[in-house]
Amino acid sequence: MPAPCTPLNKSAQDLLRDRIFHSNGFLVPKTGMLYGVPKAVTPLPADVYERDTVIRVSVDPTVPFQRYRGEKCFLYKRTDLSTLTAVSSTPTPIAVASYPTTTYALLVQINAYYGLQLTEDDVQDITYASSLSPIMAATTTSLNYTGNLTLNLTGTSSVSSDGVSASDGVTA
Repeated sequence: MPAPCTPLNKSAQDLLRDRIFHSNGFLVPKTGMLYGVPKAVTPLPADVYERDTVIRVSVDPTVPFQRYRGEKCFLYKRTDLSTLTAVSSTPTPIAVASYPTTTYALLVQINAYYGLQLTEDDVQDITYASSLSPIMAATTTSLNYTGNLTLNLTGTSSVSSDGVSASDGVTA
């Protein structure tokens, strides 16, 4: 398989543009484009890029003086969240002030930890009652990510020994 096409610390649209160029040779304009919903597909056996997603890209009709017209579908490979590693060679767990907390509440720290620019469009908003096996999961509509990742969290849990949160009854 070819080397990764780009660092992951980019906006979703910039990262998608790089992936399309790398695996299709087509340079998608930076502005004036509309991106459809990505759809998972089975990669072809002979595909060295292992492209697992198809997306429809079209020209925004409200933008005047476009060089391109119409729409086109592209195959590309999304990153599985489980393959991500921390930016630091000796990572410190992500500090959580108090539980329960959510993926969205931790998004800034998660991005710093992994060197990403994830947005609420990329991941599901999961509530964590404790630091025991917290999973971050990609949304099915994420332009660039699939799968899930076990987060490295630390902090004081408000969960009692019977697994019930003192604040809202969420079980661990």
